[in-house]
Amino acid sequence: MVPPAMIGKKEGLTTLMEDDAKQISNVCFMKYHCIIHQENLCALTLKMEDIMNAVIKTINFIRSRGLIHSYGYIVYFTAVRWLSHGKMLKGFYDLRNEIKCFMESKGKPVPEFENANWMADLAFLVDITAHLNDLNLCLQGENLLITDMFQIVTAFEVKLKLIHCQIKNSNFIHFQTLSEQSHINTEKYAALINSLAQDFQSRFQDFRKHQQHFSIFATPFSIDINMLPANLQMKCIELQSDIQLKEKILQASLMEFYKLYLPKEKCPSLHEHALFMTSLLGSAYICEQFFSRMKYTKNKIRTKISDEHP
Repeated sequence: MVPPAMIGKKEGLTTLMEDDAKQISNVCFMKYHCIIHQENLCALTLKMEDIMNAVIKTINFIRSRGLIHSYGYIVYFTAVRWLSHGKMLKGFYDLRNEIKCFMESKGKPVPEFENANWMADLAFLVDITAHLNDLNLCLQGENLLITDMFQIVTAFEVKLKLIHCQIKNSNFIHFQTLSEQSHINTEKYAALINSLAQDFQSRFQDFRKHQQHFSIFATPFSIDINMLPANLQMKCIELQSDIQLKEKILQASLMEFYKLYLPKEKCPSLHEHALFMTSLLGSAYICEQFFSRMKYTKNKIRTKISDEHP
């Protein structure tokens, strides 16, 4: 996994490294973007700036007046992660009546509160960011393999298709906030969901190209033998015929299965492939988390350790 700037068809760092590796030996690189970064970019497809601008302007006015205790649920917005969108929008929507009264008392009324279409857009944004936040949190779980993360994304894509069909038919079962509104433009919101789904489909193409590698690793007992590389076909046939091993993969995690029940000497080609798959990072989340923890090694809250006081 590398940053987008390093992936180029002709002059990207990984392309140059791949060209050099091929000259030395027949090495194939697996290039892909950070899954969480891609998910954040997909979220920007919604492009509902008129909602965000009005909400941010109002919240900044409230927070600048020092009403932190009265409106502590209202949080500042940060563009780094879409998680901040969800928390901010949810708090703003839940306190909309109180905020309306407060802004009017300060001579700063928010005209958008009187606009039924704008309120419906706000409600829609609250719901869709909640779904995006759930996805983001799932992708930040510990001990996630790249195959786990890709399955989470593909499941979300199926959810978007379901939501798109439901909204087109005025079914808001998964958009409870939106269902509270009286003026709902179903065509508009269905189109936004469809646009978001298409962006997910497009941005994760680099992962779909490697779906066969993911399947060999995650579902070796059900993959079509004819779709496998020649060096894995015979061993996979033996593996799929082993009833005991089929039970083991259901009882243990993939890491445990390949480590304990499918050792290298029994199936070297599959074991090597498993090592390769487990070495891949689906996102930069682990690295970012590590660097965040490192900043605490030298600060005033850390226990002071010296040669005299180990």
